[in-house]
Amino acid sequence: MLNKSTYYLFIFLMFLSCKAPKTGLYETVANDVAKIQLVLLKNKKFELHFKDLEEKPEKKYVFKGKWSEQKDKIRLQFKLDKNNLPDLYALFDPNLTEFKSIRILDKENVEFKKTDKTIYIWGISCPKIHIQKNK
Repeated sequence: MLNKSTYYLFIFLMFLSCKAPKTGLYETVANDVAKIQLVLLKNKKFELHFKDLEEKPEKKYVFKGKWSEQKDKIRLQFKLDKNNLPDLYALFDPNLTEFKSIRILDKENVEFKKTDKTIYIWGISCPKIHIQKNK
């Protein structure tokens, strides 16, 4: 018979093993402004993890939605919260960088080229870390 702590450990490990595998990852390089990670999951969902390092205490956000492939592009469809966040025009403001990697389609959708080795979120470089071909 399992003791209580072993049982909870088992349940926790089962939960971790069920997490959808990644198909793509874009992540900021070391900087003093923000830690940003865009994770594309194989189940066609995504998570955008955003930590503002300039605020004290640091603020953390997780924005979620669905992603799809449209010819040579990846489209992100954000699920907005009750406050209509995230504000895509702030996250992907083209005036924050000279590189126009992400195109804002409307208040819920953005897209970028599959071949982009780097995308810019909040004006910060987020290089592609890992991409697997969908099977």
